[in-house]
Amino acid sequence: MIWSIAQFNTKGARGWVVTNDPTESAQVLFYVAPDRWQTIVCNEMRADVLASGAHATGLCGFSIDAATMSAAMRAQGSALLEERSRVLLHRHVPGHAFHNGRVFHLAFQESDRTALIATISKQYRLAYLKVEQMDQHTASSLLALTHQNSLLMSGVLAGEEIARALDAPAFLRITQLPKPEELVAMRLDRLCALARNPAQGPTFLASSPLARMITALDALDPGDEPALTAWEHALSDEERQLIGDPITRQLCGTPPEQPVTAKELSDALTLLSQFDAVGVGEDPRGFAQLLSELLELDIDDDAEGLVVLSPRVQKLAASPIMKTLCSTDRKLYDLIKLGRQEKEPSVDQIAAVLNRQ
Repeated sequence: MIWSIAQFNTKGARGWVVTNDPTESAQVLFYVAPDRWQTIVCNEMRADVLASGAHATGLCGFSIDAATMSAAMRAQGSALLEERSRVLLHRHVPGHAFHNGRVFHLAFQESDRTALIATISKQYRLAYLKVEQMDQHTASSLLALTHQNSLLMSGVLAGEEIARALDAPAFLRITQLPKPEELVAMRLDRLCALARNPAQGPTFLASSPLARMITALDALDPGDEPALTAWEHALSDEERQLIGDPITRQLCGTPPEQPVTAKELSDALTLLSQFDAVGVGEDPRGFAQLLSELLELDIDDDAEGLVVLSPRVQKLAASPIMKTLCSTDRKLYDLIKLGRQEKEPSVDQIAAVLNRQ
């Protein structure tokens, strides 16, 4: 199933939905808290979707008038769901509804967000950082709390816990995706440093399935493109899966022994579509502005505190081999970036990213 929600505010709502059957006109459920439901048939003509081949007739669009949406925006929350599958297409909760609620911040950005977290914590007083390092009992207990004033979490939880957290209506869902090539380059550089560490190096080299590839990489000049290309070509499937596409793997909980496929990309996009705010690493100001509006706070994150890449990591990140090692993550990142840049990305723009080799 694919969809696009181009507008969802007091001036109205509009978009299109194509189910797994491209000949049918989908139906969506429009929910307005606390208990109003409305079924909307997606049978308005969308010539652009028809031209793209995504829908057989183009009768897949929908719209909601301004009066209805104005009332919905004043409610404690509203959402659109595909009727049959109950997949969440869009969700809106006014910022003030969370002033006594909880926030779940799922972050992949490998950077120092101390200043940003400190600003948010002025309003959301409790902060549980590094929740992914807690044992399952502790993490589950934190997620089960309902009497706390607020909860700001930063980290990644394993499948069941993450689903439980995201299904809880009291959580606001926020994430910022790093540049995929930089993330992989940073992790490889960190593994090289670990292998060189006199205290940990022997253990790492003796036990890690990454030892061979990391030892070979550490001996290379990151600016020597032919040598890097030869190194990348020599990687086994297992080694590629251990280091490749970390963002999609974390979102979907894909184990290292399984390759990342188009299904994982689809699942990751579905999950991110349920977030209230998704930023991209190359636009920290835009992400800060997004959070300012969403949380009704004065946040000025001017890229101070973001990780400064070492010259070696910069060279690794700029190498064409990084695009091979994170090709799915790059598609995911570019689709999110496209959604932030365009009010309504065209089907052709989306297809150009998805069909990229």
